[in-house]
Amino acid sequence: MKHIFYFFWIIYLMNELHTFFNPKKQRNLSKDLITRQVEKRDKIKWEELDPNQKKGIRSFLIIAAPAIILRFVGLMSYNWLIFAMWIIWGFIIAPFSKEIMFRFQNRFILNTFVSFTALINVGFSAFVILNSYHFLIDNKEIFYNIVHFFKAVL
Repeated sequence: MKHIFYFFWIIYLMNELHTFFNPKKQRNLSKDLITRQVEKRDKIKWEELDPNQKKGIRSFLIIAAPAIILRFVGLMSYNWLIFAMWIIWGFIIAPFSKEIMFRFQNRFILNTFVSFTALINVGFSAFVILNSYHFLIDNKEIFYNIVHFFKAVL
């Protein structure tokens, strides 16, 4: 079961690497959807989307949505601390992503932001996979050391 779980992370890692090396495509899909939603101030119907937008939504539903669920499942694994930090990172970056996509017209800033978030996700994915099979860093001990450090400081 462990191998199947991490096999899905390898697929997600490959998807994030694709996003990292092609930020323009991801940026254009996201920006088009956000712009249309703001213009209409209503929900967008599936029939109104062009084929590229439909393809982007399908790829999100196939790759990214299960990855979000697997992050919460990962809280029950050996790498629970890394998954917890990854979930917290997602809650921190999510409010900014829509604002940055909509407000900034500078393509360099948008591509940098998309590449940065993809790079962070690649880092988390790679570390989770490598820690599970190779590094075997004890996250529980690190967590306890951090808690005892803050107890001593306070």
